[in-house]
Amino acid sequence: MMMTAPAPLLSSCNQAGTPASSPCIPNHGGDTDSDDDLTTRSSACPPRQRKGSLKRPLASMYDSVQPCDLEMLKVIGRGTFAQQVALAKDRLTSHVYAVKSCDKQNLVNRKQVVHTWTEKHILEKLRGHPFIVTLFSTFSTPDEVHFVLEYCPGGELFYHLHQQDRFDDASVQFYAAEVLTALQSLHVANIVYRDLKPENVLLDAGGHIRLADFGFCKDIGESDRTYSFCGSPEYLSPEMIRRRGHTVATDMWSFGCFCFELAVGHPPFQLHDDAALPALFESITAGRMYYPPQLSPTFPVTRFTATEAMDHPFFKDIVWAQVLARQLTPPFVPPSNGVECTQNFDDDFTSESPRSPTLLEMKQQHKRQQQLHHPPQHDGDDPVDVFCNF
Repeated sequence: MMMTAPAPLLSSCNQAGTPASSPCIPNHGGDTDSDDDLTTRSSACPPRQRKGSLKRPLASMYDSVQPCDLEMLKVIGRGTFAQQVALAKDRLTSHVYAVKSCDKQNLVNRKQVVHTWTEKHILEKLRGHPFIVTLFSTFSTPDEVHFVLEYCPGGELFYHLHQQDRFDDASVQFYAAEVLTALQSLHVANIVYRDLKPENVLLDAGGHIRLADFGFCKDIGESDRTYSFCGSPEYLSPEMIRRRGHTVATDMWSFGCFCFELAVGHPPFQLHDDAALPALFESITAGRMYYPPQLSPTFPVTRFTATEAMDHPFFKDIVWAQVLARQLTPPFVPPSNGVECTQNFDDDFTSESPRSPTLLEMKQQHKRQQQLHHPPQHDGDDPVDVFCNF
């Protein structure tokens, strides 16, 4: 049957009187770098078939990981702005990390400098959250900036969803509860995430989630509204498509799409090719979607805040204090053959040889940074200058 009512947790935006027939309205401005930025599904998956004796204490490793000590082992991913994400090992401690490397000139050309600095600062602010990937350090080479992140050997939740087609209700409830806990923490801190999808939810060695890729997040402070047009097309909220400003409520629309995809195997609004974007956006703003009969009768059909969603009957058996304490039993533990395991990542990535920043590059960058002392307040033309002291 066809649904014209709002999708699960996807009720239309709260702006009364906004027509649903015009999905493409000119941008009214707002963000410093508010150009259109849409991400797509990973090309590695078919579309919808689709050792040392000296040890540092883990807590002291923040900002102390030395680039020259990192050995790049395998490529484990690639993103819209990340040239590569590599599994790396600290030669001194044998601790493993995921190192995300982004080309500076590409970030400048795509007006992503502010977003990149924001990602760094927000991840630093969120260190220690049980469901948000940990940022250990950042560093810069002449051509790239690098994020040294917690390695999650379970890989993307999307990878496992693709293996199983869809998850049962208990699995959906578990993953949704942990993601919702992460979103609530972000929203309490006035941070909007703006790119929730199974590809950005990672699994740790025990099967618990980590929210990753904060490239589109923003601290909206007391303004409560922002105007960037960014994210993944199938997950965009009606208010973002209409470009009249959005709040943290846009994440709850994406959360509904996320839950739907876990339960059904595909998002409620699907993009088959880029030429179909206008039709996709019209379906989203009009709330036209297919609502499969197999979904639980308690599946939410109204958009709530993160805190309100926790009280929904779909989560009636959940004890939220146990969620935050990571005391719920995951649906499954990802297979592993050791701390350097990459078997939960796509072979298209892991078969590649990773690039490693050379010691000479890092010495050159250090010399340049000695002449510069403050991070920029806005994008500039020199990729070295704007990423000074990164």
